[in-house]
Amino acid sequence: MLNPGDTLTLLSAAAITGTFANYANGASVNIANDCDDGIEDAAGTLSYSASAVTLTITEPGDAGDPGSPPELTPPSLSGTAIVGQTLQVDPGTWQGATSFEYSWWACDDSGNCAEIPNATASSFQLTSAQLGDQIGAIVTAVGPDGTNYDYTNLSDVVTGPPVPTVSTAPTISGSTIVGDVLSATTGTWANSPTSYAYQWKRCSSSGTGCVAVGGAGSQTYALASADSGSTIEVQVIATNLGGKSSPATSGRTALVTTATRSSSISAAAVTAALRGVLKPVGKSASLAAVLSHHGYTFIFHAPGTGKLVVTWTSAVKHKTVAVAKGRATASGAHSIKVFVRLTAAGIADLKKYSRLRIKSVISFRASGLAQIVKSSSFTLSGRRLKHASSRSSAPAHSSHSQPPAGSLTLRLMKTLFGSNRRVARGRTQIVRSAFTRAH
Repeated sequence: MLNPGDTLTLLSAAAITGTFANYANGASVNIANDCDDGIEDAAGTLSYSASAVTLTITEPGDAGDPGSPPELTPPSLSGTAIVGQTLQVDPGTWQGATSFEYSWWACDDSGNCAEIPNATASSFQLTSAQLGDQIGAIVTAVGPDGTNYDYTNLSDVVTGPPVPTVSTAPTISGSTIVGDVLSATTGTWANSPTSYAYQWKRCSSSGTGCVAVGGAGSQTYALASADSGSTIEVQVIATNLGGKSSPATSGRTALVTTATRSSSISAAAVTAALRGVLKPVGKSASLAAVLSHHGYTFIFHAPGTGKLVVTWTSAVKHKTVAVAKGRATASGAHSIKVFVRLTAAGIADLKKYSRLRIKSVISFRASGLAQIVKSSSFTLSGRRLKHASSRSSAPAHSSHSQPPAGSLTLRLMKTLFGSNRRVARGRTQIVRSAFTRAH
């Protein structure tokens, strides 16, 4: 505590400027104390000498709350002031303190500080919201009969992390034939990028004069006729909280051509493979089985790389309904499993009718060949499949079988009605000097 007669040296003679220079020797002043040592304020008299300005206390300060824990060593702040890093508070030492409370503050370059919402722990992870600020904390020591508080030092100005730097350049994959699609990798990067941007460029055949392709900003690029005779490269820019990287450029592709792809697949082989799967066969070929499995699964022996598309339709009262659809991609000459899934309309029709005429259309587009399409018709019934046509190219003018008038037996009526019984499963302001005045 400051007592009458105590002296404080305020300034050296060389620093007697500004506020103190405006006071005469012997002037009385009041002291607003901010040291949190139990003294609220005091009064004293200024005196000047050749070496210093001295304040002699004439009135002691108020003692404050005698139950407040006295501060023995001040709190301090540590950590690296980079976004994403964590700052830590050492609360210091306080006589008789039983616990500590914390609040965190961000101070701008004008010296104004605002409390950071919901920051009440002894540590704080910096975010982009604190970029350009200095961070400090207030530690409140709680004792049995009162509280006391003090400010930490301020951190350095918060900066973003270093921008990403490329470790391994991006690469391009894919064939360089017009119509094909090229794909780019990001490459590998240091400093934890959070996103990537791409720009494809068209270069001369020798790899010079590269120009950005308009609208080509995704990770893939479909080669167009304008690319024929050119080479292609891609630039990748990585971004993190620190900002954007310099562009990283891939190597260039081979010359883009419009050459027709060679193919060892014959049209006859494709046709034969399609004919083998035009109609469902086996135990799964009944109406009930197709309904139960929500479609039909078959094995297609692909003659080579290509795409298979299957469509089943029916015609009820001269209205064509898509009953089921399926598709699959073969990566070479091997067997693939294909699932033809019932549509909602197909499920409804199969539940409504005990017999349904289906037109099956199957196509396969192989690399280097025009699309080959085959079709046929069959009838799904309550028991087993009945093939209605053996001609693969004949159009399917389907209609539902109608029994002769008066021929509906009780057993057939039960079958018809029974098929319909299935149901589908259904900021207070403080000044920055508060954090720096004692550190």
